[in-house]
Amino acid sequence: MKYILLSIVAFLSASFISSPTERKFNQEVAKIHGADSGLPDAAVESIFISDKKQLALSQGQYFEWNGNSWKNTKNKIGKRHHALEGLPSSAGKLLSSVSNKGEIFAGCENGLYQQKENSWELILPSDENYSWAPKDVAALTVDTEGRLWFGSREGVGRLDHGKWKLFTGAEGLPYNHFTCAASGSYGEVWFGTEKGAIRVEGDYFYYRFSRRWLPDDHVNDIAVDKQGTAWIATNKGVAQISSKSMTYEEKAAYFTKQTEDRHNRMGFISPNHLKIPFDASSFELSISDNDGMYTSMYGAAQAFRYAVTGDEEAKELADRSFKACKWLVDITHEPGFPARVIIPVDFPEPVNEIYSKEYNKRHQKSDPFWKDIYPRFPLSEDGN
Repeated sequence: MKYILLSIVAFLSASFISSPTERKFNQEVAKIHGADSGLPDAAVESIFISDKKQLALSQGQYFEWNGNSWKNTKNKIGKRHHALEGLPSSAGKLLSSVSNKGEIFAGCENGLYQQKENSWELILPSDENYSWAPKDVAALTVDTEGRLWFGSREGVGRLDHGKWKLFTGAEGLPYNHFTCAASGSYGEVWFGTEKGAIRVEGDYFYYRFSRRWLPDDHVNDIAVDKQGTAWIATNKGVAQISSKSMTYEEKAAYFTKQTEDRHNRMGFISPNHLKIPFDASSFELSISDNDGMYTSMYGAAQAFRYAVTGDEEAKELADRSFKACKWLVDITHEPGFPARVIIPVDFPEPVNEIYSKEYNKRHQKSDPFWKDIYPRFPLSEDGN
C-alpha cells in the first residue's frame, strides 16, 4: 500500500513539472547603435517609427534604419508636441502632451493640465498614499488599455477609469528625473530619464541603464515598434532593446558557451580584460585569487546540470572543474593547503615584480592585514 501511495505521489508530482526545454520566457537583448552603425558621433535627439521604419534625428540630419545600418534620408520626424493654446502662464514651459479619447493632457514645468472645452484645468492626482501637485511633468503617454501615465519630479502616476495610482521609490520606481515616455503594443510603458530607461508592466518597474543597455544614460526619446522593441535615443547613439523568446536550457547554453570561449584558463574559470572597451572579441584572460571559488561554483552548477539532464558535456565540465580545484591543493608543499592561483612560468604578467616587497609595504599602510609574502608566486617543484 505504501509503495502504491508513493507511486501515485510521484506520478502526480511529475505531471505538474514541465521540462526546462519546453518552458519559455522572454529575455531582453540590447543592441547598441553608434558611429559604427552609420549614426553621427553625437546626441540623437528624437526617434520615430512610421510604416515599420525607424527614423532618427541627430545634428539636424535624419537617418533611417535599413536593418543593417543607418542611412541619411529625406523622411522627417513629425512633431511630438504641438503648440497648445490657452495654457495659463503659471503653467510654465510645456514639456509633454498627449491625447486620450479626445481629451488633451499637457505636462508643464508647474503642473499637469487637462483641456476642458476652451480652458485648462490643473490636475492634482491622489490615491490612498499620496496627494500631488506635480512639477516638471516631462513624460506623458497612453497605454494600449487607454490608461494615462505621467512622469514628474514626484514620481509616476497612472489614471485608470478615473482612479489614480501613484508610484515613488517606495513602490519600486528607480529614478524620477524624466525626459520622455512611450507606450508599447502589449500594455507596457517606457519612461526615459536623465539616467537610464524604465520599462513598466502593471505595477512593476524594470530599470535599464549603463553601457549594458544604453550607449549613454541620458535618454532623449523612446519609440516602441509593433513587435515590442524599444528604440531609445540617447546622447551617444541609439539602443535597441528587444525581447527574445527562449527556454531556460537555451539561456544556460548561451552562458556556458560564453564561459568556455572566454573564461577558461587551464581548466580554471577566470576573469578577463577587454583590450578594446565593449569589444568582447578583444578579451585577454587574467588571473584572480578567487579562481578556485569561481571554478568550484561552475563545477557545482555543471554537476547539478548533469544530475538533471544526463548531458555528457555537463559531466566533462564538472570533472574538469573538480580536477582544477584538486590541483590547487596538490601543487603546494603543505598537505591540505591550497594555492589561490596557478599560472605557467611564461605567463605574460610579471606577477612577482608587481607584488614586490616594496608594494607589500606600501599596501600595508592602507591594509594592515596584507601579508609581506615574497615571492607571492613561488615555483612549483617541477619548475613549470
